[in-house]
Amino acid sequence: MFRHCGGFGRRESHAKGSDDGNSSSDDDEEEDYGMHRRREQDLTSSNHDTTTSTTSRFLLEIVGAMGLSTLGDDVASFCVVSKVQASDNKKSVIHRTKTIPNDTAPIWTLKTKSICFVELDKKSQTGEKIQIELCRKSVGIPGIMATDVIGTVELTYPILLANGDSNRREYPVMSEQHLGIVLALRFRKATPQDWTTFQELHLGGNGSSTRPRADNAGDVDFEFVSSKGIIGNHTTVVENNTSQKAYRVWPFPDPDNPKDTTYMTKSKIQQIAMEPSRSWVEAAGGATDNYGSIFLEILGCDDLPNMDMELVDGLTDAFVACVFEDNFVRTAVIHDSLNPRWMPWSHRAFEFHIQHPSSILMLGVFDYDDNPLESHDPIGRVVIVPTLFEKETMYTLKYPLYHENESRGTLTVRLRIHWHNAADASKAQSFVRPPRFIINVRTAKAWKTLRYLTRGSTDMTDVTLESVKLYATEVLEHWQRYCYFLDVLAHILLWRGRVTVWGCSIWFPIDSIVFFVGLSLAVEFPAYMPSVAFYLIAYALLCNNYYLSNHPSPWSRVRSFTRVAVNNHFSSTQKVVIEPEKGAEEAQILRRLNQYKGIRVMAFLYTSIMGALKVYRVYSKNTPVDISTVSKSGSVFSKLYVNYLYYAHVCLRMVCKYSRLFRNFVNWRAGSTYKLTIDLLLFATTWALFPYKHVIINISLRAVVWIILGPQNKFIDIIWVQPYYRTKEQLLADGIPETVEEMKEEIASRPNILENMLTSKWVHEMGKSGRIVVEDNLKLQAAREAHYGKYSEAVPAVDFSRFASVPTSSSFAQTFVSLNGDGETTAIKSTDGCYQDIGSHKKIWSKVPGQKLYGNIIPIPKTEVG
Repeated sequence: MFRHCGGFGRRESHAKGSDDGNSSSDDDEEEDYGMHRRREQDLTSSNHDTTTSTTSRFLLEIVGAMGLSTLGDDVASFCVVSKVQASDNKKSVIHRTKTIPNDTAPIWTLKTKSICFVELDKKSQTGEKIQIELCRKSVGIPGIMATDVIGTVELTYPILLANGDSNRREYPVMSEQHLGIVLALRFRKATPQDWTTFQELHLGGNGSSTRPRADNAGDVDFEFVSSKGIIGNHTTVVENNTSQKAYRVWPFPDPDNPKDTTYMTKSKIQQIAMEPSRSWVEAAGGATDNYGSIFLEILGCDDLPNMDMELVDGLTDAFVACVFEDNFVRTAVIHDSLNPRWMPWSHRAFEFHIQHPSSILMLGVFDYDDNPLESHDPIGRVVIVPTLFEKETMYTLKYPLYHENESRGTLTVRLRIHWHNAADASKAQSFVRPPRFIINVRTAKAWKTLRYLTRGSTDMTDVTLESVKLYATEVLEHWQRYCYFLDVLAHILLWRGRVTVWGCSIWFPIDSIVFFVGLSLAVEFPAYMPSVAFYLIAYALLCNNYYLSNHPSPWSRVRSFTRVAVNNHFSSTQKVVIEPEKGAEEAQILRRLNQYKGIRVMAFLYTSIMGALKVYRVYSKNTPVDISTVSKSGSVFSKLYVNYLYYAHVCLRMVCKYSRLFRNFVNWRAGSTYKLTIDLLLFATTWALFPYKHVIINISLRAVVWIILGPQNKFIDIIWVQPYYRTKEQLLADGIPETVEEMKEEIASRPNILENMLTSKWVHEMGKSGRIVVEDNLKLQAAREAHYGKYSEAVPAVDFSRFASVPTSSSFAQTFVSLNGDGETTAIKSTDGCYQDIGSHKKIWSKVPGQKLYGNIIPIPKTEVG
């Protein structure tokens, strides 16, 4: 029986071939949906109250359908929501979702119109109900697309009231022909905020409430940019009775003193750029609570390359973009300068709320391009790990900029970290898993900027010969570091090592002694082998931590293990004062020494390999020669390039990725290093003190042997395996097919050994839970696209950069004095070694919200939660 879909019961005449049927009804759907949109607007046009004395308004979401595989593999389904009157059974259509083609388990989202408002009489005895018809499109008469109803789900007022808690529930679809189909729904009482957001997102709005203002730091689409205009970029001014060249101040002069700040000399610009910022942007993350704040000021860049070479007298138009967790902001654009400086009154200062202590701050310098068809040219990027810095210390940091393998000038920033509770932050860094952050933008141009900030050079993702060369070069650089590790191993094996006691250097190879004693214990007492192995790994990590925490350069140091352990229990503060060029000479000597050690091992390995080749040549003269014809159809390189370039790219990329992670882990620049060291020490100690370790080892080994090789496997073979995987005798008795095709057909026709497991209840439950995760992700993705834009990028939780961002020796640090507990400061008396901030009354604040969404059915930003 063919049954028309109520409210949409006409046959749709579309020529077969003019459309594929998947989207052929989009125009009709939009036409029909206009009627339902007007219906929904009528429901709430009078007022936004969700209830009246006789009616209640509910927010209904059609989550998805399951079990449509019985209808075929190319099911195109949609849902129709109607209100049915009990008196005359009259049906009025409220809403219709979009059609999802070729899916036996469809999931509806905001993009496919999954949400609607329904209104029912509170008096249940009236029998008024909501009917949801699950429909499909199928080919009826050849060349004509037809629509029929699969089944219905009915909801009454008591059901909506009892289950209106926004939780996902599955309802069986009532159908005479199709069994086992269910429809997943969510609903709850509607609020006025629901209708406001619904109008913006579901009824054709663009989420304007979440769009940043054109004049703030969240304007990553550059809807408002200061224009160069026709005013000259430089003029002549008189200072101290001397004519000097003055340069135009970008993006605009000081609003409080425009006369004296429209043009300034280089020295004056540099001097004012170092003053405390007056205009601050609160980049508030989506979390309701946080561990602290990062105060970042972009001061300037030096020696940038000229990215506007094609223009007459044109220079780089620089701006800096920043990504931290779910915030994406930018500075103002400084036109025509290779040494740009951002003024204290411009958008250059940001406060980022820290939702997880291990989050990284990514900065990128770009050349602004006003051509809508071209992206902003990346100059270089910097990745800052906030946990490497002490709290309440003002750091002035100068970072080298890298793009691929090229150095491109420097970026100078001012940084301060404030923790609400340093102990809680230290514990969270080591033991709390960081959340996943995703940032959405509205334009492809902004997405390319975001992508460069989070991934680095975008060209490295393309499979090209150039990218393979760059990855191969990086692998060689990592190889030199591994050679340095071999030098350390030789240091241990040869019992080299000295310690300084009362100013005297004496021979005492502590590393060799520890490894010798540990491995000797493992050999003599095999039961202690796990403890010894874990102790030695932890010892190696602790030795490297001691070495790095005492590095002569303060900018290459990491926090000592004991310092982190103390911070986990006490919220202590360590006052830091670092002078420019401190430890620079000693660090340079140490860097050259380590480099020489690595090159020395590489030379030794090269000599060994060449010696082995000489031995092979001598040996090969005494062996028979293969005189068979060798094909010379192509060179090895051409075959590699044609057939294996992609695989070489993927392999080298993975090697470089995990080498970078291993570098950060071993160098204690990852929060997981501390946690793993603690776990190793705890497990090794527990195992060493456990009294029944011998019994556990014996039982475990016996269990492995009995389970894998025991005679019980014969019973498993007879009862379970043989019906699916026959013995040689059974194969000969049943007859072996003659051809390969017949063999494959015969094997395919036999039952699957995993069929029972795949149809079991626990697999079904596992698949159901997996589907719920997919539903939530798809719906959140659609909501994010509606609020913030269709282009998205995941924010990395760890640093994958090829070059570790280490400040130059010209950086320095000053003690920052906070006058009250929340980190806000006022003007303080100038003291030696302290940074003097301006009063809070002199600061102008604006806010750029994060991109975290709250709630379900209609997720909304924090700013709308209130």
